[in-house]
Amino acid sequence: MDASEYSEAIALENSGKFAEAKRRLLRLASQGHPLGLLELSRRYLLDPMEEPHRYTPGFDLEKSRELADEAVQTLEEHSDCGDAEAMHHLACVYLGHYGPWYHSPETAEQWLLKSFRAGCRAAANELHRLYLGRDENKSRYWFQKIERRSPGRPFAGRRGD
Repeated sequence: MDASEYSEAIALENSGKFAEAKRRLLRLASQGHPLGLLELSRRYLLDPMEEPHRYTPGFDLEKSRELADEAVQTLEEHSDCGDAEAMHHLACVYLGHYGPWYHSPETAEQWLLKSFRAGCRAAANELHRLYLGRDENKSRYWFQKIERRSPGRPFAGRRGD
């Protein structure tokens, strides 16, 4: 799964180019790109007072769920073909990063483990965070995987213990 265009849209938004970013996200969603669908789904849940530049007119739970369902189906199809990045994004859905529709830490853990085994090194970061405060041995194990991946680079989610 190619996430480059999605990343570019988010970078545009982060640089203040909201109209162009929104246009790209809408195009991605209309093409059935799972990350575009998930982002648009999440935006149907936003309060326009909190994030007016990200707001999609019409708070709509039904539309949000519909878009999330389509995205999850597409991510599952990619995951079934061995796409490690799709597995990682599917885990993020189950971690609640894209809304409340599929929240399940247990399912997220399964997808993260599959994603890591399939070659997605970013899954180690999510696994570390998932276990942080719940299972310190597992958290340390996955943190060591992160450290091996990027020696000398500080980890943003690291606690001072």
